[in-house]
Amino acid sequence: MPAVWYVNCVFAWVIVLLAITGYFYTLRQTGERWAFWVIFALGFAMFAISHSLKLAGVDPGTTPHEVVRIIGYSLVVIAVTSLILRVRRALR
Repeated sequence: MPAVWYVNCVFAWVIVLLAITGYFYTLRQTGERWAFWVIFALGFAMFAISHSLKLAGVDPGTTPHEVVRIIGYSLVVIAVTSLILRVRRALR
C-alpha cells in the first residue's frame, strides 16, 4: 500500500479532531453552536472512514468507497457554504 494512503488517513482523522475541538472552542468562547464545525467534521469523517477501510483491506465491491467519498465532498461543500453564509450575515 502506498504511503499516501496512510498520510491521507491520518490527515483526515486529524481534521476531524480539529473540527470537533473548533466546535467546542467556539461554543465556549461565543456560546453559539456553529453548524459549520459539525458538518465539516462529518465530511472529513467520511474521508477518514473511506481511507481506513482501504487500509484495512476491505473489498471495494462490498463497500463502495467512492460513495462514501462523494458524501464527504458534499458535506464539506455544504459546510463551507454555511460558513460563507454565516460570515455574510455577520457583515450585514
